Amino acid sequence: MTPFSLRSLILRVSQQQQNVQRTNLLPQCVLYFSVLLFYLLVTAALVFVFFFSWQHFYSSLSDWLNAVKLASADKHAQKTH
Repeated sequence: MTPFSLRSLILRVSQQQQNVQRTNLLPQCVLYFSVLLFYLLVTAALVFVFFFSWQHFYSSLSDWLNAVKLASADKHAQKTH
C-alpha cells in the first residue's frame, strides 16, 4: 500500500465511525428518555398505591380508635350509673 492510499483508507474509516456515532445518538437518547419515563411512571404508580393504602389504613385506624373511645365511654357511663 502506498502512503496515499493508506491515509485515504484511514480517513474513510474515521469518517464512517463518525457517521455511525451520529446515527447511534438518536436511539440512545430515545432509550434514555424511555427508561426515564418508565421510572417516573413506576414511581407515580407506587406513590398512588401507597397514598391510597395509607389513606385506607388511616381511616380504618381512626374508625377503630373511635370505637375504642365509644366503648370506654360506655363502660365509664355504666360504672357511674
